[in-house]
Amino acid sequence: MRTKRMLVCLAAMLLVWMMALPGFAMAEAVQVTDAAKAACKQAGGTLLAQARTVRAASPYGTQSVVLRSVPSDSYDAVAMLLVGQELTVVGEAEGFCFILLADGGMGWLASDEVK
Repeated sequence: MRTKRMLVCLAAMLLVWMMALPGFAMAEAVQVTDAAKAACKQAGGTLLAQARTVRAASPYGTQSVVLRSVPSDSYDAVAMLLVGQELTVVGEAEGFCFILLADGGMGWLASDEVK
């Protein structure tokens, strides 16, 4: 019984330590609002049956990627996302992923900018 308690304590300490590491974050539940659903469909996207968690990636070696208002490489930027940042994909369009952020922001990333 004592060994079991020690293992539980060690696991809890490891989790606390990991949460203090830069870039480590516990996944937050992201609510897919009606506005997000409408924005995805309006841009010609298809909602996924189940959201998936991904990380921002740069195929160009940069430290950030651009979240855009529509599925295109040339439209207005909604936000700059750090490479490695955890994101929630809730929709897709040809070559793009519709992203919801934990703060309620939403936009499109090229499919090669998520992993």
